[in-house]
Amino acid sequence: MKKTLFFFALLAGATAFAQATVTPISVNYDNQQVTFGIAWTTSASNRVWVWVDFCSVTGTTLSTFTPATISPVSVTGGSYDGQNGRGFYVYGNPTTVTATLSNTTGKFNWCAYGSDYPPNIGDYNNGIYTLRGTPPFTLKGASGETSIVSGTTLTQSSLTFTPITMTDATGCPGYFCKYVGMDLHMNASYPCQQRASGAKNWEAYIKDSRDDLIYRIVQFSDNSWWMAEDLNIYQNVIGICSGKHFYRSNNNTVCPPGWLLPTFNEVVTRWPGGINGAMSDIYGGAWEIGSCYDNGCCNVNVANRIDIAILGCLNIMFSDVNNPTVWYWGYYNYNYACAPHPAHTDIAGRVRCTRQL
Repeated sequence: MKKTLFFFALLAGATAFAQATVTPISVNYDNQQVTFGIAWTTSASNRVWVWVDFCSVTGTTLSTFTPATISPVSVTGGSYDGQNGRGFYVYGNPTTVTATLSNTTGKFNWCAYGSDYPPNIGDYNNGIYTLRGTPPFTLKGASGETSIVSGTTLTQSSLTFTPITMTDATGCPGYFCKYVGMDLHMNASYPCQQRASGAKNWEAYIKDSRDDLIYRIVQFSDNSWWMAEDLNIYQNVIGICSGKHFYRSNNNTVCPPGWLLPTFNEVVTRWPGGINGAMSDIYGGAWEIGSCYDNGCCNVNVANRIDIAILGCLNIMFSDVNNPTVWYWGYYNYNYACAPHPAHTDIAGRVRCTRQL
């Protein structure tokens, strides 16, 4: 009988896809093995996800195409990992792959695919997630909870657990957004994703319901979320200096709903090397050097201070970059005790907020 082989060149409508060309080489019906070459011209990473579908042949009768269960795998000219039965990641460009299809017998037609585009959340609006990939999607929580989504939309209110990972029909593993606050703002321009550098932690964006401004947030190792940008609301602003909004704490400046000002101990715990060390913070939530607002006017020594707003005293603290052991507040901090500091009785500062989910 005639043997039919298939190959595909996958090119997505987004730059996150690799243009992967899968070229059939041979098939071994005795061992249920298929061998093919895979190469790609561009990729958002150094790997592509590979999977196989097959169609059993009995005489002249063809069955429908079925997802292949792949085990084991061998790769020439590269390596692989992440095998979950449905598929696996291939490293090396170009590469030759031999995959054993463990859920078929006899002769079969087959299709092999390659893509670097994992399932992900394409949008979030009014409590509804739009999922990208090939349904059905399988969502899994940290304790092993599982939920199947047959379509491409999901309402946040229907979730009975916090999803951590997700896979689609191709078996490609992906991540669900780890930030579950209702103020999440997510689309192609504001993704919820795992950072590719630094601590490779999660980042997302929120929208402040008071003024509809959008802020980048990052997650730290204790699962707390911190703003990675200064608060910019006009409510209670005392002045704008070098493009930054400054607030005096006794105006009772508030964070967005659900968010709080960090305490002094939280700030010190977050950056034990001192606030000055936060400028190279691998979590992507650093307090950058900036201007300070002192007694109602911009301080001319804008390169010599980092300022942060915290709870305690007048809620304002900043350190002298040239002398990181000195901490200035609206009141002077000495051995963690608050006492008036004559040179800084009316200090205002920039605000970043934190929350635990």
